[in-house]
Amino acid sequence: MENWEDIDAQLEKDVSAAALNKPGLWDFFISHTQRNDAAVALAEKLYASLKERGKKVWLDVNMKRRDEAAMEEGVRNSGCVIAVITDGDGVPGNAYFERPFCLKELRWGMESRKYIQPVIRDADKQRVGEFMGGAPDDLKFLGSVDFIDMNRGAIQYWNVGVDMIVERADNPPELNYKVPSKSPPAAPAPSSSTVGDVDSEVMEFMRDLKLDKYVPALVEQGVSTFDDLKSVDEDIMDDCGFTPIHKKAFLRKRPTSAMPRPSRNPQQH
Repeated sequence: MENWEDIDAQLEKDVSAAALNKPGLWDFFISHTQRNDAAVALAEKLYASLKERGKKVWLDVNMKRRDEAAMEEGVRNSGCVIAVITDGDGVPGNAYFERPFCLKELRWGMESRKYIQPVIRDADKQRVGEFMGGAPDDLKFLGSVDFIDMNRGAIQYWNVGVDMIVERADNPPELNYKVPSKSPPAAPAPSSSTVGDVDSEVMEFMRDLKLDKYVPALVEQGVSTFDDLKSVDEDIMDDCGFTPIHKKAFLRKRPTSAMPRPSRNPQQH
C-alpha cells in the first residue's frame, strides 16, 4: 500500500532541490510595484498575515534570488497570484500596470493557468475602473474579478480581507481569461458534450477533490474513464495546467490497480 505522506515528502524534496528559492512551492505569489510605498507596505503586511495562517508566500524582498528567472519560478510554482493594484503615486510610469515586471508576472500566471486575485487599498476602492483603464488589453479581464480592498489601519477589516483571499485561493472560480497560445493548449470550457464524454465516476472523483475544472483538459489528453486516471502523470498534469498544490492533491488520491473504484451510493452527495 502506498504511503501518501512519503510521496508528498519526495515531491517537495525533488522540487526544492532544483528550486532557485526554497522551498520551491508556494501557496501565494505577491505581485506589486516597489515604486509605490503603499503597495510595498500592503505587500509586506499581506506576507506576514498569510504566513501567520501557515501559508507559504513568495515576496521578492524575502527571497535570496530576485532575478527574472526567480520571479517566473515563483509565479509558476505558486497556487495563486495576488496582484496589489496601485497608481503611480503621482509619478508617471510608476503605476502597477506600467511596471514591466508586474505585467510579466501576470502573464506568467496566465500562461500557467493561475487564479489571479487583485487587491487594492481601501482608500482606492472607488478607483478600480480608473486603474483598469490603464491595463493592457490582455489583462483587462481583471476588471471582472471582485477586487478585495484592504485596510491596514483596521485589524478586523484587514483580517476579513485576508480570509477572503485564502478562501478564494482554496476554491478558485473557473479561469476568466484566454490562456496565451505559447502555453499548453487550453481545454475548451466545460460543456454538456465535453462532460458527456467522461465517465460519471471520473466526474465524481474529481469533484470530491475539487479538481473538476481540469476535466475538460483531461478529456483533451484522452482521459475519459476511471481506469484512465491511473495513467495521469505529472507531464499530463502540466499539460492540463494543474497547480503544484492540485498536483499533490491528485497524486494523494490517484487510483491505482490496488485501489477500489468509488462507491455509487445514490445517497452520497
